[in-house]
Amino acid sequence: MNPDDIYDLVPKIACKGLCQDYCGIIGMQRKEYERMDVQPPLLAGDDKTVFLAPKTPDSLTCPLLTSDGKCTDYANRPLICRLWGVTEKLPCPHGCTAERILPESESRTLLALMEMD
Repeated sequence: MNPDDIYDLVPKIACKGLCQDYCGIIGMQRKEYERMDVQPPLLAGDDKTVFLAPKTPDSLTCPLLTSDGKCTDYANRPLICRLWGVTEKLPCPHGCTAERILPESESRTLLALMEMD
């Protein structure tokens, strides 16, 4: 499956845009990274998985965040970011409501689908 087909399986959420404090160094599949409009430097990676380097060496903040806490490539954000607030293990601490909450097993299935070539 391509990333867009998997992203379409993630429930929509009425996001308030308050979760930037939780956006740290994130890992994603290389195919997700390569489709992004903004490709920040990598901290680590291999043929399948990459980790974005933080903004500064002493920071754990996602390099895609702007100074006002917005994602610079929100439309192309990776699956792990899309799961925030819509899965049992990643609840929104700000009360944003999702169409439905994914059980852990379904979230893991989506992550496994993303890993497949």
